[in-house]
Amino acid sequence: MSTTITMPKLGLTMKTGKVSKWFKAQGAEVTKGEELLEVETDKITNKVEAPESGILYRILVPAKGEAAVGADLAIIAAPGEEPDVPDVAGAAPVEKIADKKASPGVAAPIDAPRAEVSASPSARRLAREYNIDLALVKGSGPDGRINEKDVVDFHEVVGKIKITPLAAVLAAQAGLDIRSLTGTGEGGKITRDDVARVLYPDAVREEEQDAASGNVIPMSGMRLIIAENMSMSLQSTAQLTLMTEVDVTNCLAFLENVRAAHKRDASFRVSMNDVLILAVSRALKKFPRMNSTRDGDVIIMHDAANVGVAVALPEGLIVPVLRNAHTKGLERIARETREIAAKARAGTLDPDEVSGGTFTITNLGHSVVDMFTPILKPCETGILGVGRVAEKPVVINGEIKIRSMMGLSLTFDHRVLDGAPAAEFLNLVYDFIQHPAVMIF
Repeated sequence: MSTTITMPKLGLTMKTGKVSKWFKAQGAEVTKGEELLEVETDKITNKVEAPESGILYRILVPAKGEAAVGADLAIIAAPGEEPDVPDVAGAAPVEKIADKKASPGVAAPIDAPRAEVSASPSARRLAREYNIDLALVKGSGPDGRINEKDVVDFHEVVGKIKITPLAAVLAAQAGLDIRSLTGTGEGGKITRDDVARVLYPDAVREEEQDAASGNVIPMSGMRLIIAENMSMSLQSTAQLTLMTEVDVTNCLAFLENVRAAHKRDASFRVSMNDVLILAVSRALKKFPRMNSTRDGDVIIMHDAANVGVAVALPEGLIVPVLRNAHTKGLERIARETREIAAKARAGTLDPDEVSGGTFTITNLGHSVVDMFTPILKPCETGILGVGRVAEKPVVINGEIKIRSMMGLSLTFDHRVLDGAPAAEFLNLVYDFIQHPAVMIF
């Protein structure tokens, strides 16, 4: 019985999704639980697993295609099953081998009209038993008629050929004799690329040259989301960045005291980033205009300080949101921040966990960067960039002392907030970090 894959609802606000890529080609075998496709929203990408084992019978929405939540994306069928394919309105046409022009000298795809194969009833029965396409068998009987011995001989030769299931399907669809193919896979196994190299040599050669040169990197998935969001942010806002350095010597001592107080709790961990979230969330409650988002000609000031924390991933950057940070103490902030960061790195965040932010913190403290100009997350009014902690000579009461200094860079939307209140907000964050005990009151 066939199974229909539908566009999943990955979050409460999700209405549509985009199929960024298929990990399996049409006609390939799939196993229940393996990653089948990647769905992209306007915030994150999520991998979707196959709900059942079988054959990926038909892809209804190809890569780069969009569909509403619940819409049919593909059909998984049992081997040999030919289910009815639903007509999905607006769906992009499914790319099949027949849609492509084969190279000169290559047999026409199986989807194209083909002459009836002449074969004896026993040859047909044996071909079905061995799952052999008779079009690939050369007949030795009168007028090329295929007999039982021809099928047996073909099976004995082909049965020794190593080929991946997907490559076998593609070769059969294109009418290719796999005995003529050279395998480049492990142990000489014929792969999908080997079949494509015969069918479309020019296209494959161009792709391989691009990949070898390293000159072409596809802009897709998370990288594309980041690019579009950053471009939209810079084009639609008036961004200004204020910078300062804060003395964190006392803050580092405070953190050491907190860790010492919890030294018997192996699960307890706290960092400078957690102090920053606490400081920012407290300051946002005193500066509601900074804790706002812009929607067209309307500025929406929020009661809750939902602080986004940028997490670097190999493929880009994602900003999970710590909701109601202003109501939480340092220990709870530390625990929940680690949890959402772990989910971000594991790729298990849903759209609701990366939406609804009112302010963002991005920390480059593990680099050699002192200060930088962070770019606003779309619709938010402010973002705080944090640089490394470095020991520097500082003049205190007329004396030069070595102190631990950290750079702060506040970017804000000048359309929503003027420079003076933005500077006051940064000054309050500065005071909270320099003297953490002040945040208790």
